[in-house]
Amino acid sequence: MHQLQAGDRLSVLGPRNNFPLVGGSRYLMIAGGIGVTPLLPMVSALESRGADWEMVYGARSIDAMAFRDDLQRYGDRVVLWPDDRRGPLPVQSILTADHDVATTVYCCGPNGLIDAVGPMEGHGFGVAWWEQKRDASKNISFVEHVVMDNFMTKNAGDVIFTEPHAAACADMNGDGIPDLVTGKRYMSHFSYSDPDPWSEPVLYVFHTVRDKAAPGGARFEPELVNNRSGVGSHFVVADMNRDGMNDIVTSANLGTYVFLNLRKKSGTK
Repeated sequence: MHQLQAGDRLSVLGPRNNFPLVGGSRYLMIAGGIGVTPLLPMVSALESRGADWEMVYGARSIDAMAFRDDLQRYGDRVVLWPDDRRGPLPVQSILTADHDVATTVYCCGPNGLIDAVGPMEGHGFGVAWWEQKRDASKNISFVEHVVMDNFMTKNAGDVIFTEPHAAACADMNGDGIPDLVTGKRYMSHFSYSDPDPWSEPVLYVFHTVRDKAAPGGARFEPELVNNRSGVGSHFVVADMNRDGMNDIVTSANLGTYVFLNLRKKSGTK
């Protein structure tokens, strides 16, 4: 790049979108700091559609909240949460509020904020699931159960990889039980700053097996789907060919892949 001269011809590609706005009945947007930026066009599109949405926007202070003037036009759909006045953004309380089960959640911000919503550490180690508990007063809490952590821990199927930047839950084998789909985001910062950056960009399905002896009553059996695709920052699980089974579509710096699920639904021949 630094050797280019005036008049040199360059080849460019169109813009990529690894954070698309998908269809849904209701939306919850959680923004942290400058992470509000990609959510702005989303809420504008949702507002123009007449969709049901709300945003919670956290930052260190009111003065540190970018675009807050632009967000004022949405009224009480947007809740501003400055840390210096209200304390840290209560992500768990926001997620466990009275939201419809079909609510689509978008989150963008620093790693610590995203980790509270998704993997244990999106740019490090760890995949877990959080078991919901309710006491006699119907107060909600969550218990963490680790599926995979680091090289020193016991991991499901002895599988270990870093940077599980995206995850999805869907029934992948037709048994009616949601499975966990995740993998490695390869060289997400194009540097050596993340742990184990050169390992294979794997994509896994962790099949959920009901097991009363396992923590939380479930254990996970990993199945390698591919060791070249990775997961990027977003991927899609959907029935692409209408055969009744969920397929996986990934798009990252190594290309776009479609993985068709060739299993047959339970009860069919």
